[in-house]
Amino acid sequence: MSPWRHKSGHRRPFGQSAAAGAILSALLLVCAGLPAWGGDFAQALSMLEQCESLRREYAAALETDQYEAAAQAQETLRRRMREARALFESAGIQRTRDEAAVLKYAQLLDDLSEYDLAAAVLEPLVRSSPDDASILVRYGESLAAIGPARRQDAFDVLRRVLSLADEDSVWRAHAALGMLYWREGLYDFAREAFEAAHEGNPEDVRSRIALAACRCRAGEILDAARMLDALGRAAQPFDAETRIMLREALYGFDLGRQHFPDSAEQHAAYAKLLYRAGRIADAILAAQRAVRLDTDDVATWNFLAAMHIQTGNVSQARNAYEQSLKAQPDQPQIRGALEAIPPNQ
Repeated sequence: MSPWRHKSGHRRPFGQSAAAGAILSALLLVCAGLPAWGGDFAQALSMLEQCESLRREYAAALETDQYEAAAQAQETLRRRMREARALFESAGIQRTRDEAAVLKYAQLLDDLSEYDLAAAVLEPLVRSSPDDASILVRYGESLAAIGPARRQDAFDVLRRVLSLADEDSVWRAHAALGMLYWREGLYDFAREAFEAAHEGNPEDVRSRIALAACRCRAGEILDAARMLDALGRAAQPFDAETRIMLREALYGFDLGRQHFPDSAEQHAAYAKLLYRAGRIADAILAAQRAVRLDTDDVATWNFLAAMHIQTGNVSQARNAYEQSLKAQPDQPQIRGALEAIPPNQ
């Protein structure tokens, strides 16, 4: 039995919703009486190439901590995406038979958070190619992003993808199902789906973040922290998503009154997860417990100092740096950071 049917007691007919139906009807009205054609989407596609270049620029800026440059690249990217959309529409995307162009247009709409419209654009392709896993998974992802109004439709489509022999589409379907389960509070189903997505594509950053959140919620603190640490800067574009998922995961962990071993390593890992979730005060408490258990834990002393600086507690930051240097004197950067703190603060 589908968890959605078990929870709601009913299911919505496949492919039907008032919002998406209205959008699709509008598209059909635009197309009525017009001959289908290939269209010249060269300008729109060229603009999409610029968007890809801006995405790389944004990622590179994050890699080197150039946050102002990253913000500028992100703003330019949003502007270029809107321009690309206008170019697609002026070139007649609404009445083309160019499947590749339609798929790129649908992805662009998803990137612009126009999920209802993206699903409506993809629906005719689904009807004409009902067993094309690559199209179905794109459709399912758009439906899932719309929210509760299309949840059952998304579930049905994504489950169909799992029955098709297309490895790339299957792991994506598992990842999308995982998010549906997570949002519904079905955490065991979510973890199973994210595990399958991670197995299908170990390099997918979002699936790894989601799986780490599942493990965090289950009390596997050290494993979750290590999984996120291993991502390094690759996780930066997804900081907001990570923060939201970890907040919910840690809330579930707290609510379940779970615990982990009282060791420096475990508390240090817990502090990092709390920090990623934006719970700075709690992160400081966890880090303090870690260094009490292991006064030679240089990394956690430095982490604690950074947290104190972030909260404006400069005297405590100085003390943490001093303890770090006491444990390991050969740290030129840390010594420089300590010397940069005015002595009267």
